[in-house]
Amino acid sequence: MGQQPTMFEGTQLWQRTLAPQKKDQHEAIRSRLREAFLSFRRNITPLLENTHASIKDLTVHDISHIDALWQIADQLTGDDYPLTPLEALLLGGAFLLHDAGLALAAYPDGVEELRRNPFWRDSAARILRKKLGRSPRIDEVDNAPQDVVERTNEEALRELHARKAEELGTRRFVSGDRDFYLLEDFELREQYGRLIGRIAKSHWDNLARVAEEFQPPTLGALPGCPFDWTIDPLKVACLLRACDACHVDARRAPPLLHALRKPRGNAELHWRFQGFIQTMVVEDGQVRFSSAKPFRLDDREAWWLGYDLLRQADRELGEIDSLLRESRRRPLLAHSVAGVRDARELARYLKTDGWSPVDTRIRASDVPRIVNILGGVGLYGLNPTVPLRELIQNARDA
Repeated sequence: MGQQPTMFEGTQLWQRTLAPQKKDQHEAIRSRLREAFLSFRRNITPLLENTHASIKDLTVHDISHIDALWQIADQLTGDDYPLTPLEALLLGGAFLLHDAGLALAAYPDGVEELRRNPFWRDSAARILRKKLGRSPRIDEVDNAPQDVVERTNEEALRELHARKAEELGTRRFVSGDRDFYLLEDFELREQYGRLIGRIAKSHWDNLARVAEEFQPPTLGALPGCPFDWTIDPLKVACLLRACDACHVDARRAPPLLHALRKPRGNAELHWRFQGFIQTMVVEDGQVRFSSAKPFRLDDREAWWLGYDLLRQADRELGEIDSLLRESRRRPLLAHSVAGVRDARELARYLKTDGWSPVDTRIRASDVPRIVNILGGVGLYGLNPTVPLRELIQNARDA
């Protein structure tokens, strides 16, 4: 019996870019790109499995999340979106790397490498300050208790993971007297390892900054490839962002794993919300999320957190759509998330039982007037020394 294809190998995107083709005159180079990706995927799988050990309350970030991004890309692009085999390699590589920095195993020197980063010390000092009720001494930061170290490690991994992803496309791993690379093909790593890392990192950056970074817009094909196998890094980066923003379904929060990991606080709400969500549907230019079972009254906090998550995905899709259209690139099949403009509208898809969501958040319709009331003359009067006094007071507090 032959080996069953994995989830991503069944996608249209894979089938028309890197999968074997009938009567393919370019099979040699296509096969090389395909094998490069498959070995890349095999090599990074153990690293991704380390994410839970590194950040205990995290939802699923293993290879199943990565493979699901191919399916979401299928839904957002349809069956004829222009993506060359080289772009598919870069997209697949960026999928693999984008969250890999959440694993402590991505740091060859482990916790010591994390602690050398200024963010780690700042974070440890802040956590200690809250715990002690005062500013900690330098020696107290250096010898922080284990619970503080663990919380600081998790915060640092979350904050720094995108920057670490940028390095992993070319990072050398050493075991005894042997060297290993996640992307094994030397030429492809030399040509594209850093670019794959930059695209992976870009999912954490401001989209305007991403648009500035990936210039010129199109790179020529790798020598030995057909000349029309060009690469548009910005298009690939946009697709990565859109797919990652839209993967919020129950595959990332299986109930048994939820019960075993017992996440706490805000993380528990993420797990609970995603546990309700079915795979998305794309229709009429929108991504639609739905729940098969209703959110009961004691699930309302998870519902509201999900509302915010879907609003973020909506903003991401809208910004990506504008950028692609303004730069005369082909847009994706979805530019927004259905129902997120109003909580009651979203409840048509994410149903509730025993309660109705009403968004009571205060919105400012006249910002200049509010500034005039709460700042400047309205707050301080005409005494010119008052702003100086406030500055000194703020400096002392800091």
